Amino acid sequence: MSVKIDASESAAEVKHIVRQGGFFANGRSPRQSMQILWAVAIELKASVAIWRLPYSKNFHLLIDFSTACKEGSLDIQNGAEGFAISPFVNQGGRKTVLLRPQFHATFEKDTANILSANGVPPAFLDALEREVNQLRTNLEMHPGKQPDADPGADKAHFLNMVNSALKLIAHNVLEKVVIARTLQMSLTGKLDLLGLLQRLGDKQPNALVSLISLPGLGTWMGASPELLAGLNGKGRFRTVSLAGTRAYSTNAPLLETLWNQKELEEQAMVSRFIVTQFKALRLHEFRETGPCSVRAGPVIHLKTEYQVDMQATRQPDLGNRMLRLLHPTSAICGIPKQAARDFILSHEGFDRGLYAGFLGPVNIGGETQLYVNLRCMQVLPLQLTLYAGAGITRDSVAENEWRETDLKCQTLWNLVAAYQAGNGTSVPQKSGNPGDAIKNTQHLYDLVELCACKGVRYAVLCPGSRCAPLLIGFGKHAQIETLSVTDERSAGFIGLGLAQQTDSPVVLVCTSGTAGQNFAPAVTEAFYQNVPLIVLTADRPPEWIDQWDSQTIHQQALYGDHLRAHLDFQAGEDALSQAEAILDQAILPVAGPIHLNIPIHKPFYPQTLDEVHFPVLDAVPPSRPATEIPDKYWAALDEILQTAEKLLIVAGQQRLNEKLLSMIARLKIPLLGDITSNIHPNAQAIQSADILDDSLQPDFLITIGRSVISEHLKQHFRRHKPVNHWHIGRGMVGNPFQSLSRTVPADPCDFFQAWLERNLRPQKQNAWQEQLNQRARQLHSHLSNCLQCDSLNQFAAIKMIINALPECKNALHLGNSMPVRIANMIGLERPEVAVWSNRGTSGIDGTLSTAVGHALAQPDRLHTLIIGDLAFFFMAIFWGVPVEPDVCKSTVSEG
Repeated sequence: MSVKIDASESAAEVKHIVRQGGFFANGRSPRQSMQILWAVAIELKASVAIWRLPYSKNFHLLIDFSTACKEGSLDIQNGAEGFAISPFVNQGGRKTVLLRPQFHATFEKDTANILSANGVPPAFLDALEREVNQLRTNLEMHPGKQPDADPGADKAHFLNMVNSALKLIAHNVLEKVVIARTLQMSLTGKLDLLGLLQRLGDKQPNALVSLISLPGLGTWMGASPELLAGLNGKGRFRTVSLAGTRAYSTNAPLLETLWNQKELEEQAMVSRFIVTQFKALRLHEFRETGPCSVRAGPVIHLKTEYQVDMQATRQPDLGNRMLRLLHPTSAICGIPKQAARDFILSHEGFDRGLYAGFLGPVNIGGETQLYVNLRCMQVLPLQLTLYAGAGITRDSVAENEWRETDLKCQTLWNLVAAYQAGNGTSVPQKSGNPGDAIKNTQHLYDLVELCACKGVRYAVLCPGSRCAPLLIGFGKHAQIETLSVTDERSAGFIGLGLAQQTDSPVVLVCTSGTAGQNFAPAVTEAFYQNVPLIVLTADRPPEWIDQWDSQTIHQQALYGDHLRAHLDFQAGEDALSQAEAILDQAILPVAGPIHLNIPIHKPFYPQTLDEVHFPVLDAVPPSRPATEIPDKYWAALDEILQTAEKLLIVAGQQRLNEKLLSMIARLKIPLLGDITSNIHPNAQAIQSADILDDSLQPDFLITIGRSVISEHLKQHFRRHKPVNHWHIGRGMVGNPFQSLSRTVPADPCDFFQAWLERNLRPQKQNAWQEQLNQRARQLHSHLSNCLQCDSLNQFAAIKMIINALPECKNALHLGNSMPVRIANMIGLERPEVAVWSNRGTSGIDGTLSTAVGHALAQPDRLHTLIIGDLAFFFMAIFWGVPVEPDVCKSTVSEG
């Protein structure tokens, strides 16, 4: 390897370094040279930092030999050179430090460039000579303080923190807060720190990757894509807002990533925080680029970049002022900053250390690049502590935030595991007690009673030995009706139908192995339709996973992101209280599926059924608090209504709600929807969503419900985006029109009731309503002419069935693909009929089973199912379940 010496460095020490022991001899790699310098720094109790800037191939190594690093405020524009390190908050004796470049070199391929060596002590040369002859890969390091025990590492504690934050957000105390947790990893040997750092740099080319070791602060490694404050020699200041986290997939182009409303709003919050700081400095001229999707290793974020010309805007000290205003940023602290900081310090229960602080080179080569210390870990001799946080906003779901922190921790954990395995080193293991499998079946009978207390009245049971204690428990409980279904896929959808019809949680039970995977289609449909399913999967004891034991797979994350909450239900004093917290999330704040995975030891069966008894619990079903819609929404609505001339409410799929339709009718705002929106009891509603054309463009769009069938409607609003688009609803909000400007997290009934009470009247919509009605009549006439045919075909058959529905309360179930689309074209005029369809994911599997679930819950009513032939034969339900309720099936053939 060749070496270059900066022209300004003429000290004899530098020349000696070059000659010493063949330090830069040919054949020695940059990594080996950095290992030698690192070992020397640690031996001399010096501070050392190694880093690589985004999209660079150069690694920098800086050593500060002073016994006390420079502390205090930074001058990132005209101050001293060095590498800055700052904690999240200056507490516990930690302050911002600046490592001075008493030795500074860069390494690229076969070249080392010594930039500074004037500060090296004589002992450095002696230590260098020793280390040259014993090249070490398993390097020593400054150990630092053992991290505090993190209560947030316990899932139940983390979920409670999220729920506490959501309460403060609901009362407008907080707008956003970032809650962090740690993940402990045990090591069986030393890490190859520099080898791991190079691998991290390869995996994260657009991040600042760093490895630092300081006496007192310890050793930290990380990769951050979030620039906090950047300054170049041309007087330009840069910063970015970064929010939202998705797993990266090679099958999905980065530019086509679809972000949900929670992620978009969180990104907007972080961006608004930066703009607010600009305005506080009376700065109004800046360049904003984004947001766009960017990859950071195995995850994707939303990123917006800001640039300011400090000379043109006459802001010569902007860098220093913005650093003080931005840190800690809303991306890792929250909004308002002080309230979020106070919440974090009072609730997290552990010291973040350098996590969520900042670090980076200052005034080196005329540039400063400070990055938020995001994906990082503290390295101890036999332990890694990984840090990750999740941004909590009004739309957050506690379980999803837990999974997000898991995903972020995996950035470094997977890298460490893969690198260690690839080098023949023992793979690190998660620290802590993983919990014990259930040995006392009474724990399971207690769980059955808890389900009953939470409002469960139906349990769909699939056969198996491992789940036998659950089958016995539910079978013995007097308040819960059980159904035995052999096929798990059918069972899942029967449970879905039961839960939809009763509007209450339904339990699914199965044995271990792949049985639970067959629930996945129904669980996914329930997730996108906000249906409360409680999935209980029996499991083998965790020590038997990956040991080639039968019916043993990884079941902990069986349903991925399609859950409201997940829990490994294991033996312990607080097991039932954890289960209660999870069961509540099947209902509040928004209904949806939850999963309890339950490892169970033998024996499964009691000696006699008399041994089965249930405890007396004081648990009750969760009650929904009254919706408080903040005044800011009403002020914004009033302002829009002053100028909006063409209002339109578009209803997506929703259950029949006559109260809601009555309130919308009183507002006299045009209402449009598909057949699955169940708006047909409203005589003024327009049931054809295809009426809109280029001449019919609302300026204020309000959406309720979930997905719409009409592709024409989606494309119309994607082309002609309304000036304002509000969605009214709780939980996850999709943005199919890509035009959403505001989400009101409230039940539509509560929102429209409050609207009426406030007497906020829109401009008269008579002319606009008549335009829509006229277009609807034209389209209806055209379709009627097209559908007139003497021969029996799909259209004629479905029209005959719909027209023959009795004038009494009954249900119409529509299969996906052609049946629901044809029925949507025909329309429905019977106000007594409730329409159901699995439009959450629009799959053909499960349509028949879902309808049977509805009929079992409501056997005194007629249930009519129109289904395609493939969908009918796909589910073999009638071969496994005798169905006695009144179900009328109509099968439509495609050929």
